[in-house]
Amino acid sequence: ALPIYLRYIFGPAPGREWWSCDAKNIELRLPAYEAKEKMLVDLFERPDDPPYYGSNHLLTFDILHPELFKKHGAEVKKLFESTWYKWIKNGNFAVQYGAQESSGTADAAYHVKGAQAIIQKRLGKISDLNQKMIEHAETHGYVETMPDRSMGENARGYPLACPRTQWGGIKPTQPLSYHVQGTAMWWMVRAMIKCQDYLDELNSEHPGGFYMVMQVHDELVFDFPKGKGKKPWLMNRGKIRKIQHLMRSIGDDIGVPTPVSCEYHETTWSEGRSV
Repeated sequence: ALPIYLRYIFGPAPGREWWSCDAKNIELRLPAYEAKEKMLVDLFERPDDPPYYGSNHLLTFDILHPELFKKHGAEVKKLFESTWYKWIKNGNFAVQYGAQESSGTADAAYHVKGAQAIIQKRLGKISDLNQKMIEHAETHGYVETMPDRSMGENARGYPLACPRTQWGGIKPTQPLSYHVQGTAMWWMVRAMIKCQDYLDELNSEHPGGFYMVMQVHDELVFDFPKGKGKKPWLMNRGKIRKIQHLMRSIGDDIGVPTPVSCEYHETTWSEGRSV
């Protein structure tokens, strides 16, 4: 996602309103459900339950700093926002985008020696999935996105070539990252097509009124006529719920729940009301 200060320069024109719809943690959900990593699946299935409240960062904090988490619980996010919690986020992103244990990159980001090995021991099925993707890429030179059942009963995923090193091997940081990010992008392409079809229906009844204006990573931004009254978001909320449902439904086709959050933006993209 774009930094919040960059979002200030974007927003609806007079007489218009923006809505943003964002897939929740899709690049963490995809490998967790595919690998059947129970600890992470339980995390996503119960986003309102303590002690982690659906947060992979809080789970990782507990794994690496159990005494601090036992003492402070979810408050570690606020208490250590500029230190341990920030480092947890940095390390998680390093792992998510392919950091290998042997490189020490994630350990340096976590500021904990052996952190990646500690986490992989607790989340072994994700490590197994990573190894499976590496072996597939070594054999075939590519990985595939997760199959989309809407493409047919025997459909395969979209192939993504994995470049080899000068010595002929596959870079181990790439296969799982390509597989996950490629699947997330496939999900987004399908979402854009479904949403545009719906917008075309709306515009046939209300010409020139409803637009898809931006796509940034896992987020779509829509431009609608501005509602009226003290609660202007109520006018178009039903339409956004339809869009939310369309985006979420694609998860059924790839076999992974893909919840979508929505925000109303009255003046600028940087300030939104969750709906």
